[in-house]
Amino acid sequence: MRVGLLGESMLALGLLTKAQLERTLATQTADKSIGQLLVAAGIISRTDLTTALAHKMGYPLVDLARFPIEPAALAKIPYRIALGYRIVPLMVDKDRLIVAVDNPSRAVKLRALHAYAQIKVVPVLASKTQMLLAIERLASDVWSSHVAHRPAFFATST
Repeated sequence: MRVGLLGESMLALGLLTKAQLERTLATQTADKSIGQLLVAAGIISRTDLTTALAHKMGYPLVDLARFPIEPAALAKIPYRIALGYRIVPLMVDKDRLIVAVDNPSRAVKLRALHAYAQIKVVPVLASKTQMLLAIERLASDVWSSHVAHRPAFFATST
């Protein structure tokens, strides 16, 4: 699949006009990304930027406030590992664990999670705010009752 330019994704999603994109591109410097400039100018929101990044990279975007998180998915990854990787396990789909991440670049690092999950880990995108709220909520409500806080191979006999 071809990975497009972020500006093309924003245009395709109707987040901005071609004129807005061209004006912003004209002011872009090496130290600021097009997304940062558009958010700073108030043309798009951070949520819009996350949506455009997901579209650009070809990742599905999930709304964690509405998505029903499966306890079986939470059981695959210990809380401390999910917190460290900043992921939210969402569901088990046959031989795949679907996890939410807030940054497309994290997707590459998820290969290491196979050691914990014992199945293929597949990322979808969610906003950073939703990720942090979900991790906090799940830690106190669901994770504590469904998930061990340490991998089974570290378990002791005591």
